[in-house]
Amino acid sequence: TPPTITVTTTYPGASSDVVAQNVAAPIEQQVNGADNMLYMSSTSSSTGNMTLTVYFEIGTDPSLAQVDVQNRVNLALPTLPDAVTKQGVSVQKRSSAF
Repeated sequence: TPPTITVTTTYPGASSDVVAQNVAAPIEQQVNGADNMLYMSSTSSSTGNMTLTVYFEIGTDPSLAQVDVQNRVNLALPTLPDAVTKQGVSVQKRSSAF
């Protein structure tokens, strides 16, 4: 299973379109180009939740990938709506148990 890093956050009260444009897009722009990244996919829900899953080449150190993605997410934070940054943005490794 390729190592994956999951980025999640919430924009309370926002529609899925607003989340996709104002939260997912800026984060994706920064995360794109991470070392050893294969691809990423995001979902934005009508409840304001955003999940971005970043897939890395097999053999990539998940801890290094997590740090890389976290650093890139940090670059996007100033462009995100205040309500999102107050909620926080979580960057987590996904174990192969899923």
